[in-house]
Amino acid sequence: MTKDPSEYTAASILRLTEGSLAPVACLEREPVDCERAATCKTLAMWKGLYDTTERYLEGITLADLANAEPGCPLLVDGTQQDAPGAQPEA
Repeated sequence: MTKDPSEYTAASILRLTEGSLAPVACLEREPVDCERAATCKTLAMWKGLYDTTERYLEGITLADLANAEPGCPLLVDGTQQDAPGAQPEA
């Protein structure tokens, strides 16, 4: 690695390994060049999923993953939520 783990996002790593985070092929290029885009009833749904996925994965770094507690969901900013059923600390 050439940078600190806090500088690598989950999104950037997945783009390098998978090529795209787009849930459907028509969103892999901007602008969307699908001939059916103007009448597609699901395009907005897919775009929303894509945007949400991008935002979530951009908010998690390699450092966050390395320091994560098993069973505790990572939030968008890389912090962790309590594990389901965890008791609050006194």
